[in-house]
Amino acid sequence: MFNLRKVLCLVFAILICSVANAEVFKIDKIRIHGLKRISLGTVLSYLPVKEGDTIDSAETSTIIRDLYKTRFFSDVTLKRSGNSLIINVV
Repeated sequence: MFNLRKVLCLVFAILICSVANAEVFKIDKIRIHGLKRISLGTVLSYLPVKEGDTIDSAETSTIIRDLYKTRFFSDVTLKRSGNSLIINVV
């Protein structure tokens, strides 16, 4: 059964990321903050993008959705710093 709060948070995060990351850019570096029990390699294996790929707002929604589908995280947010993609997870 879906938790309404989690669904609403996911929709809100997707909308914010779509607006915040509306431009297209090439990912030079992927940084993931907040990892505790899951290894960096495991998270990277679930991402639909890798360093060197070009990313747009549609791709940010896919990243968030794919990470939530793993059920490893209760919160996922994306930021851009220069050409680095920063993924914050809880």
